[in-house]
Amino acid sequence: LGRIGSDCDSYEQLYQQWLAGRQLNPAQRRQLPRTIQSWPRQPRIKVLVIDADGREQAVPHTLDSLNQQLYGAQACIVLSNMESDVSLPVTHVALESDWPRQLNQLLKAGHDADWVYLLRAGDRLSESALLLLAERIAVLPGLMCVYGDEGAWVDGLACEPVFKPDFNIDLMRSYPYVGRALAFDCNALNALGGLDPSFGELAPHDLLWRMVEAHGPQVIEHIAELQMQSELSFAQWLSQEQVIRQSPRIVSAHLDRMGVAHCMGHDTLPLLNRVE
Repeated sequence: LGRIGSDCDSYEQLYQQWLAGRQLNPAQRRQLPRTIQSWPRQPRIKVLVIDADGREQAVPHTLDSLNQQLYGAQACIVLSNMESDVSLPVTHVALESDWPRQLNQLLKAGHDADWVYLLRAGDRLSESALLLLAERIAVLPGLMCVYGDEGAWVDGLACEPVFKPDFNIDLMRSYPYVGRALAFDCNALNALGGLDPSFGELAPHDLLWRMVEAHGPQVIEHIAELQMQSELSFAQWLSQEQVIRQSPRIVSAHLDRMGVAHCMGHDTLPLLNRVE
C-alpha cells in the first residue's frame, strides 16, 4: 500500500485521500455494536439544526449526514422557516429571531435527551461525528461541553480544515476559537439557567464560560477529529459582525463574574480581544 498523497498532484487530492483514510475500516464497523455496548452508558444526543439563512437544500444536506451516522441521534429538531422534504423523522419548528431563548424553551419542554448538539443548516457531519461525541461523553464523566475540528464545504468538495487546540482559557479570551458547533450536557445547561439571549450568536459561548467558572476547565472537551464540513466556514463565521460585536462582551462578562478588573481592547484585527 502506498502512502497517502504519494500519487496526488495537488493538495486538494491529498486532502480528499486523507479524509477517506480517517473513516472506519470494515473490521472496525463490524465491531461497533460490541464497542458501544461496552461503554458505561449510551448517551442520548439531540441534534438541533438552526436554519438562520434559509438557503435551499442546506437543511436536507445536514439531515442526510445525520442519516449516515454510525451512532444515531436520539432526536432532531430543525428550526427553520422553510419547508424541506426529508425522509428522517425530525421535528420542524418555526425559527424565531431570538433563537437562544427559543432553544431554552425547547430544552425545558423536552427531557428525551442527555446532550444537545448545536448545528447550522448546511453542516455536513462526518459519519463518525456522533459516535466520537457519544464515546467521549460515555467514558469521560463530568464533561459539560464538547467541540471538535471542522472544515468547509465549497463547490461540492471538503476543504479548509481547521485543527483546533485543546481548551485554553487565554486563547478563548482572545477569540471564540472553539467554533459554533458545540454540544452541551442538558442537565448542566439547565442548571446554569440556559443560554443568555442578550449575547445572541455567542450565547452558547457565554454558557461555556459559565460552565468553566462553576466547574473548572476540565469540563470542556476537544475532539481532535474533523467532525463536520460546513457551508458556512469557520473563517466566515468568525468574520460575521455579530460575532465580532459579541466576542468582547462575553469575555468582559466572564471576567466581571470572576471579579477580575480589566479593560477590553483590540489591535489591528477587530476580532482579537486584548485584555488588560
